[in-house]
This record gives sequence, C-alpha cells and structure tokens, in this order.
Amino acid sequence: MGTTLDSQNKIQYYIFTLKFGDPTTPSYFRFTDWSMGVNVAGLNYDPVMELDLRWPVRDGGLKPETVGLQVPTVTKGLTDLSVFARLAGKESVEPVFITIEAVYVDKSSDLVIETYVEFSGRLFKCVDNYQGKPGVALLEFNDKIKGELDVPMGFPVVHHCIWTLGDEKGSPCALDISTFRETGTLITRDSGGFLVSVTGLTIPATPGGGQGASGYWHRGYFELGGLRLGIRDWDPTRPTIFKLSEPAPPSWESATITATPGCDKLIQTCRERWDREESFMGLGIAMVAYNPTIETQ
Repeated sequence: MGTTLDSQNKIQYYIFTLKFGDPTTPSYFRFTDWSMGVNVAGLNYDPVMELDLRWPVRDGGLKPETVGLQVPTVTKGLTDLSVFARLAGKESVEPVFITIEAVYVDKSSDLVIETYVEFSGRLFKCVDNYQGKPGVALLEFNDKIKGELDVPMGFPVVHHCIWTLGDEKGSPCALDISTFRETGTLITRDSGGFLVSVTGLTIPATPGGGQGASGYWHRGYFELGGLRLGIRDWDPTRPTIFKLSEPAPPSWESATITATPGCDKLIQTCRERWDREESFMGLGIAMVAYNPTIETQ
C-alpha cells in the first residue's frame, strides 16, 4: 500500500517514452522534464529542457484526445535530440508512440512514491519551426485507444467494406495476407519521392483468379523498418512504376522492401480477386450505376 504525502512534501515531474522503428525490434527514447536525469524502475530518462506539455480538454467524449508536446530539435546539452530533429524533418516516418507518466518523489528521501500513466498515444502531426521559432517543433499525439479504433463507431452507411484486407489485427476479412507479400528492390525515386521504380515483384495468382488485375497493388503498401507507405496507383502496363501516397525517403533507394497488395473495398473486387464475399461488410445505401428513370441494367 502506497504512502500518501501532502503536496508540500512531494515533487512531481513527468517521464516520456517514445517508441519507434521496426515494430519487431523497436527503439526507445526516454526523457524527462526534470532538470536532471532520473532513473525510474531501472530505466534512465535523460533531461530535456524547454519542453512544453499541453493537455487536452477531457470532456469524456468519443473524439480522440490530442496532447501537444513542444520540443527543441537542436542538441545543446548532453541529451541527443536527433530523434526530435528527424520527426520534425520533411521525410515520412514510421509510426511513433508515446507514453507519458507522472512521477511523485518524496522530498525528504528522494525516493519515488508512485507513478501512473497520464497518456498513451500515437504521433499524427508534427510542425517544425513552430510559431516561427527555429529549432522548435510541436508534436501532436492522438489518444491510443480512441485514435485507433479498428471498427468505426456508429452504423456504416457506405457501400465500401469496412474491414482491412487480410488477417492483421484480427480483421474479419480472414484472408492470410502474408502469403501474398513479396520483397522487391526500390531502384529509383523521383525528386519528390512520390513516384518510385520497384523491381522483383511477381504478382501471384489471387484466390478469386485475379492475377494481373489492374488494381492488384492499389491501396496496398510498401514497408521498410516499420515505415509503411501506401500505394496510390499502379498500372500493369508499367509494372515497375508505383505512385505513393507519401514520399519515400532517400534512404529507401537500392533497399529491399516488402510489398503488400491492396483492396479497393468494393464487392466486385472482394468476390473476383480475393474470393471473400462471405466476409464482405459494406452495409448501407450506394448510388446505383445507372439512372433508373431512363436506363435499365
């Protein structure tokens, strides 16, 4: 049972844990807003001065809560701030998660009395040179639970399927997508990073017999080191050229990447390419493909 002290006899500070990189072997950056490094539960947290933590208004609603963290991006002291500088850069980054814990310390003994998690979320926005200040960035994190609901809240009213292709995160689509993943080599990228050339992909036959279908890689993604970049467009007449939804970083050139096919979430694709019509979840009303007052199917 913990010991309760009045506010005059204890000190409070925050410790932060950033998790990023390849999800199978993630990297961590641990830091604190305290004036010196601290060790909590056997883990070291480096001091980062000039932090500004901004809490959301907690009204109990279903919208994702957003926490803002203003951070320096230029290393001045002993703590290496290259992680902040990379997040504030122009390149795409892999998913980044944060855990913020409040720590209470007994003034008289310098012993940690208690810790508890104040917030856990995922980075969704970064503003470099925040408010015109060079060397300062604002990182914004969405609440991990509310910001990443696997199933939309409320009743779907569109004719597109709501499931994610494949069996990741327990998707009811129930397609073993791992059998369709391939590795290829990203040969070149244009100056913006959105148009890339990838070789080594074979396009295997799909359950519904849609081998070579024009949309096979559409809405799929390339992955390297935990960073996933969506495939916006692909033309089978130019099979090595891909248009991405986010720019590929320069470090991807000549690298071996993993390619995962996609789905446009229409029932025709579900039936003819993936043979998963029994799992299709596209409830609601859709615009008919013809004008029923003057046309017939």
